[in-house]
Amino acid sequence: MPWTGIGSRKVPAHIFHMMRQFAELKRSVCRTGGALGSDHAFFLGAQNLELLLPWKDFNGHTTGTHTYTKPQLKFADSVLKEAYQFQISRYETQMFFRRNVFQVLGICENERQIKKSKFVLCWTPDGATTIDDYNRDVTGGTGIAINVASLFGVPVYNLQRKDHRREIKEFIKERRAA
Repeated sequence: MPWTGIGSRKVPAHIFHMMRQFAELKRSVCRTGGALGSDHAFFLGAQNLELLLPWKDFNGHTTGTHTYTKPQLKFADSVLKEAYQFQISRYETQMFFRRNVFQVLGICENERQIKKSKFVLCWTPDGATTIDDYNRDVTGGTGIAINVASLFGVPVYNLQRKDHRREIKEFIKERRAA
């Protein structure tokens, strides 16, 4: 089952390193988005990767999914109506947010085709893990994926939270010892 690795572009160095280590040790498919910062940590570490891009050549990525069908985009927009209560004024922002939907639910045209991630691993400055924690000005774009995960019952582990960091460190330690 795939998992989602995302987060802020301005991630602390020690968290970036932890994300990369986790991705190296987790064998299942990592869905990430090709952004700088957190996404790049998962990109560098993941052995199995599903790279979901908002458009072709995003941040120089020449591989990865960047074209979506009209029904897929329509479905992502319907999810965004629940996950993001504000008007999306820029096309680029809309493409980023649609990509966030696919990072959590897989590329799909309707609810029957959803292939949810097992969990989301991320870092945001505020430690948000649910739609109720979301603060547009602090959580950032990662918050869209957190909101989608919250709406669809996908657990979110935010490395801003000490208890979540502890769990991930324990996973890394156990895998390294094996």
